[in-house]
Amino acid sequence: MSKKIYIAKKIITMNPSMPEATHIAIDGNRIAAVGPAEAVAHLTDFEIDTQFQDKVFMPGFVEGHSHSHGASIWDGIFMGRFGRTDPEGRHWPDLENLDQVAERLKQADAELPAGEHLMCWGFDPNYYSDRIDRHFIDAVVPNREVMILHYNNHVCTINSALIENAGITKSNKIEGIHENAQGEISGELQEFTAMDLAFAHLDVNVFGEVESPSTFLRYAKSAQQVGITTITDLYNPLTPDVVEAMETASQDPAFSIRLAPVLGVLEQSSQEGIARIKELVAKGGDNDKLIYGSGKLMTDGAISGYTARVKWPFHDGTVENGIWNAPPETLCQMVHDYHQAGIRLDIHTIGDEASELIINAMKDALMMWPNFDHRHTLQHCQLIPHHQLKQVKRLGLSINFLINHNYYAGDMSLKKHVGYERTRRMNPVASAHSLGINCGLHSDSPITPLGPLFCAKVAITRKSAFGEILGEFEAITIEQAMEMVTINTAYSMGLDDKIGSLEISKLADVAILEDDPYAVKVDDLDKIKCVGTILGGDVYVN
Repeated sequence: MSKKIYIAKKIITMNPSMPEATHIAIDGNRIAAVGPAEAVAHLTDFEIDTQFQDKVFMPGFVEGHSHSHGASIWDGIFMGRFGRTDPEGRHWPDLENLDQVAERLKQADAELPAGEHLMCWGFDPNYYSDRIDRHFIDAVVPNREVMILHYNNHVCTINSALIENAGITKSNKIEGIHENAQGEISGELQEFTAMDLAFAHLDVNVFGEVESPSTFLRYAKSAQQVGITTITDLYNPLTPDVVEAMETASQDPAFSIRLAPVLGVLEQSSQEGIARIKELVAKGGDNDKLIYGSGKLMTDGAISGYTARVKWPFHDGTVENGIWNAPPETLCQMVHDYHQAGIRLDIHTIGDEASELIINAMKDALMMWPNFDHRHTLQHCQLIPHHQLKQVKRLGLSINFLINHNYYAGDMSLKKHVGYERTRRMNPVASAHSLGINCGLHSDSPITPLGPLFCAKVAITRKSAFGEILGEFEAITIEQAMEMVTINTAYSMGLDDKIGSLEISKLADVAILEDDPYAVKVDDLDKIKCVGTILGGDVYVN
């Protein structure tokens, strides 16, 4: 095994006992020493490597909430308000109005062979004058089935051909089949039970189409490009075919991440889910690039789709409330089941009613089965109020904030969904940190692009896409933000003994940056180029 000492312009260690260094010694896949030159002087049999001596090292970023279908979803057509660059480097420009949306639909239709359905994604109707419906799509694409998945992944709009061919009628009696003012099915399907009617007919599910090793290699490459070395795939189906694809990909030398696939637990009974997770943990063996052991529970929907469970005065004062993805009593029972089994849960809670439900369920679970190191994490917590934050602290829960919502959807949250006061506390990172809650920041890719430094920028500035400062008193410092994209997220995943900081005996996972995040202007944080990463001693250059 190789032994190397890397010299860097600066090494940010995230170790409070020694925050900075210039030298790091790597023996095989672990850190043998870190510090100034004298800290590695005794390692005379190590090779000196100076190729990055003008770069900045820091712990590989830890992304605690993203989705591997963020790689496969690019097989569809991006329809977002804000431009994106795909994994192959093609830039998809902003769609600033519905005319541009229609034009991209028309172009995609023209390029697709006859008889195939058209899948689109990333659409956010809130930025346009009208919410689109089946008739909007019919007018542009009259002769094939079309699905447009919304930005939040909790809502889609389908055309008349797909409605009719999938047999979606009012008689389905499923919550989430939206009707317009005239009582007609509008084409908007809200949350997964309703959306599954269309997915089942198409015989596809963009959230589960991850059965190819190439998808995970693409996912790894996207993470590597922004300095991520450990990434959580939250709501992975963990079917035998998916597990085989992940294992195959992880054996490829090009696989440049540690992947933590988290089982979507609503897809089976608690007994089945617990057994599956334990089976995979036992099988894990020596493959330190695959980290099994957790489950994800999905409670409510999304603010932008009006499907989050929000307490009075609800969303905009007119829409009463959102949608539970399972009955509240079922969600609470699953919290108890997985906690009792000793399995860590990541729990999607967007609205304050959802976070209240889960906090109360956790309180009961911890009273019945005390565990002082459970590492359960609330994911998103976009509208969590201060009294709930204090309960989160008492229960020892972590929070992983979708801070990018402030940028990509904050303007619409202010103008349409929850108003002025609640957008001041939206993603209350500073308040949570001040209470001593372990906090992380995440992208929820493909909801927003992978990019820990962008997450940090938004958490520090609280700026929306159109320049609104959404909660200036909830802004944090650069030092706090860097903790939240490294060691804090590692802690919530139960991995802080292995990753998240550059310390002796930990895994040698490093992000190699062109510039120092502490030295650039905050607005330039996300412009810092990631030169590459080191994963367990192996170098990956971008």
